[in-house]
Formats: sequence, structure tokens, C-alpha cells
Amino acid sequence: MKCPNCGSDLADGVLFCRECGERIYGANKRFCRECGSVLKPNAKFCSECGAKTEITSFLSEDTEVSDHDVNEVSVASVRDESENREEYVEPSVINERKTASKSNNSVVEKTNSAKKRKPAPPKKKSSGKLLIVVIAFVIAVGGICYMGRSSSAKSVSRSTQPALTSEPKIAMVNVVNMAYPAALNLLQTAGFTNITSNIDANTDESLWVVTEQSVGVGKTIKAGDKIVLTCARRCNLYVDVRSESNLLFSTYDISITLDGIEIGTVANGKGFTSLREVVAGEHTLLFCKSGSSSPKTTKKFLVKDDMTFSCELAHSGSSIEIKNESRIDNIGGASLEVINVTGMVLSDAFSALEGIGFSNIREEPYGSIWNRNNWIVMKQGLPVGSNVDKNEFFQLDCISLDDYFSQAFVGKNVNDVQALARESGFSIRFESASYDDLNNRVASMSKEQKNEWIVKKARQYGGADKTAVVTINNPSEVSYTPTPSRTPSPTKAPTQSEVSSASSTNNTVSYSTNDKSTVKSGNKGIYSYRNRGSSYYVYYIIDFDEGYVYRFLDGNGDNTCEKVRIESGNLNDVLIITYNDNGYKYSNGLHFKWKNQPDHLILQDEDGFEWDFYTTDLDDALKIRNSKKIYEY
Repeated sequence: MKCPNCGSDLADGVLFCRECGERIYGANKRFCRECGSVLKPNAKFCSECGAKTEITSFLSEDTEVSDHDVNEVSVASVRDESENREEYVEPSVINERKTASKSNNSVVEKTNSAKKRKPAPPKKKSSGKLLIVVIAFVIAVGGICYMGRSSSAKSVSRSTQPALTSEPKIAMVNVVNMAYPAALNLLQTAGFTNITSNIDANTDESLWVVTEQSVGVGKTIKAGDKIVLTCARRCNLYVDVRSESNLLFSTYDISITLDGIEIGTVANGKGFTSLREVVAGEHTLLFCKSGSSSPKTTKKFLVKDDMTFSCELAHSGSSIEIKNESRIDNIGGASLEVINVTGMVLSDAFSALEGIGFSNIREEPYGSIWNRNNWIVMKQGLPVGSNVDKNEFFQLDCISLDDYFSQAFVGKNVNDVQALARESGFSIRFESASYDDLNNRVASMSKEQKNEWIVKKARQYGGADKTAVVTINNPSEVSYTPTPSRTPSPTKAPTQSEVSSASSTNNTVSYSTNDKSTVKSGNKGIYSYRNRGSSYYVYYIIDFDEGYVYRFLDGNGDNTCEKVRIESGNLNDVLIITYNDNGYKYSNGLHFKWKNQPDHLILQDEDGFEWDFYTTDLDDALKIRNSKKIYEY
């Protein structure tokens, strides 16, 4: 038979191969002589091929085993195999067995000879193979153990890694009311990595502001936790408010609050503007009496884009009413270009600036200018070409036309004066002591002749607008030094005897046509008043009989008198007069300082300022008025 492991020839009945130590199974079993199948105990025929069998086995159970065979068993025992496992037997072994087992006697003889045969010493070659197999087995076992430990170590490493590298938590910061790019940068700098918003991909992010954040300020979260920023678009809101003018009562200022933040105050009869940056959405304006909690009113409106909100405020002691409200989807009046009005008549300068949109213009000397047609702008407070808000304070420094003509014309020749007059839009009337009809004479002069005639004096022509009276000297007359504009001496105050003679001796008063019993009524007759402590006098004659109020100056060279119709009221309450100056309307109020006490008069002008006037002799006032050129407004 042959060894099933190495193929070496083996004697029948051996338990182990002497070449490789392989255990030979089936030694105590019977096999079919014909097909080699294992036979069942006491079987007479093979169950596979039907051949007749022999009762004698190849090796009986009491067969002795040599020491060498025992050694072979020891060596082969390193293999952990079952003793009763049936193995496949090579056909060559089966044939060999068939040949060797032709008779029971021959089998017994071979068995007996196997007892006496001594095993040959193992070949070196077989020993080397065994050593190689053992070494390979040891290496394989060691490799398997090493791989098992490495895999276990890796598994342990993976299982412990989250604990060693767990994400730290970060405290949330406040980004509400921040521009979105700045908020995003702050969060990323803090370490947050998962930030989203409601801003469209194709939108300019710099125009958006954060209004809400999904994570509360101070809350600690992981860097990768989601943060949602709710944003709104930034818009410009231009607030344009004007307060109606109250002459005597409820002249308070009004504070303006936008979304709970006070943005300014509008004075009685004045305007207020403010350009604010807001986010798209609903906003609230609150108008309230300055320094008080009432009266007040609110207005809510929706802002979607840049917008101008304008209105007028009518206010009384108990209420504030919003009138003429307007909303425009753009910014208007926030940036007006300043034009040059220097050298213009004051009334024309106001018309030009108000036509552009300026609303906070003030002339100087303030309070002394009663007719803007008689004054000219010499200096303006805002530089030409600059862009400013419509409500920016715009001051115009002025001088009277008399002073202007004197400064501008005196000492110049006729050619220069005419050129300057054309440039400024003035008319010129020439006078001379030597010629009665100098205007026709100047018109016929040559350019060379005009250069010889020099202006000696210049003043405004009566009360006419933009007309100058120019006095020139004959070239044959002696030269002279130009003199400053004239300053007429004030009217002489009447003496006590003149007052007494002008006054009635019985039941009349010197400052009114009323007697003492009716003068307190303040609604009939004629009254006269004058200011105190000034370099010149300002007179008021209130004529209820005609229905007019006369105002004129004495002592400053002005020879005009204003005549204004009485609209309503009386002096015990308030008397309203309204000027209409070339389309520009404004009202003044007159009233007794104390009710039924006519000796002290109060004037409230269009800007809310009050001026004091006191009774003066009516006859003297009428004489001065009648010497003036009267202009009705």
C-alpha cells in the first residue's frame, strides 16, 4: 500500500507512514478485495460490488505493534485528528491489498514477517521535510496570532478615537443687527462651520442685515451644528416732516421717534428731515409734544426699498394730526446741489432756493428785514456746488439796496454802472444837479463820454424793486470823494406841549380815536404803537375803521409803508394780518399783552418770535405815515 500523504510504499497493516508520519486509517477494518469498499463486520458479500468477502481482517485487534510503530504514532499525534475518521484509500493500495490477500495464510505470514521486520532509519530528506512543515506551521500560527492582535488593536483604536477627538462645544455669539458678511465672518472666526441664511444666491450679501438667529446667545453647541440666520434687506428711509405754524397758542415743538428711537425735533412752523438706514419691513413713526407724553400720534408703514416718507403736522393743545402724507419709492431731497444766490435780491434768492427744495433758509440781519425786495444777498452760508440735505440750515447775509447801490456804484463810471446793473438785473435812473433830463442825455452819450461821468451817489428809487437812482457829476465839475450812503436823522419826538395840544382834553386818549371807555375793546377806532430802545423806530397803526394795519420805519432812511388787510380777530384775543409778497404768504398776529390793557401791544411774527410795542401819539404817527410811499400787500 502507499502513504496517502507522501506516496511512499508501505507494508500492509502499518499504522503510520515511516517516511512522513502520516497516520494510516482503516488498519482494523475489512475491505472488499474487488472494489476496496469498507466492509461491515461479519459481511459475507460487498455491499458495493457484490464480491464474496473473507472473514479475516488485514490486521487483527491483537496484532502486536513494534516500538518503531509506536514512535511513528507519537510523531503523528501532533495532528489533531479523530481516531475513527474514515479516509479515502488509494486504488493502488487496494490492488496491492488484493494481491497480498489471496489467501489467509499468506496474509498471516506477511503479518508475522511485519512483526519481525525492523523499521529502517528515517531518511534525512524526510526529516528535513518534517522540519520545514513544522517551521511553516509555527510561522503560520504566529502570523495568525500577530494579525489577530493587530486587528484587535486597530479595533480598540477606532473605538476609543471618538472619545479622544470629540468635538468641543462653542458658545454662540450675538450677530443680530449686524451686516450679514460681518456676522458670517464673526461666526466662522468663532469656529462654527454649518451656517445658513435666507439670502438668495444671486443677491448682494452686503445689503442684508441679520434680524434673527436660531441659536440663543451664550448657548454652547458643536462646531458642526446648524445655525440659521434670518436676514432682511437694508434700505434708506428719508423722513421729511413739516410743522404748520401756530401764531399764539400751541407753538410747541414736536419730537419725532422712529421705532422707539428719537431722531429729532421739528419746531413750530419749521421743517425737519432725516436720512435713516432701516431694514425692509414695518416701521413706526411717533410724533409727540416735545418734553411731554401727550398729545401724540403714530403712523405705521411698510418699507420694501429706498423710500421717502413726508407729511405735515397740524397741532393743537389736545392733538397732533398727520396731513398730506406722501410715500415715494426713492430718496428725494436728501442731496440738493447748492446754487449761487450772491448778488440776488433777497426775494429772488428765496424763490430760487425754495424752488430747488431748500426749506430752512434764514436771512440776516434776522428780524430787521420786512420787505425782501429791498435787500440783496451779499454772502451765503453754504458753498456753491456742494450737496446737502434740503433741511440744512442755509443762511443768507444781506444788506439793504440803498447800502448795496452805494457800495457797488459809487465811484464807478457810467459804463461800469450800466454793465453791473445789467448783470444784476437792476434798472438805473440818472440824476444830476446840472441837467434835468439826464437819462436822455446818458442814452445819447458815446462810450468814451460815459467813461468821463462818475457816480457820486446811489440809492434805491423810492420803494420800487431793483431800481437805483444814480447821481453823476459833470466832468467839468470838480472831483470829489465818494460819501457813504445817507442816514437820515430820526423823526423828532413830540414835546409835552405838542402831545397835550394834539390830545383831547376830556375823555379821549392820545394813541387812539377811542375814548377811555371804548379803547379797551380793541376792535374799533384807530390805534398807534411804536417800539423802544432802538436806533430807529418801527410804527404800527391799527385802523379798524378802514380795516388795515400800517407798518413803517422812521430813522433809518426807509421811505416806504406797508399796508396789510385785517383778516380776523381783535386785539383782546388776536388780530390776524396776512402778507402776500409776490406769491409768498405769511401771517403775523397782534394782541394786547394783558386783556383790556391797550397800552402794551405784542406782535408775533411768522417764526413765532414776539416783539413789544407801546402806545405813541396817533397824530404824529399819522403824519409820518402820510410822508411815506404806501405799498399794499
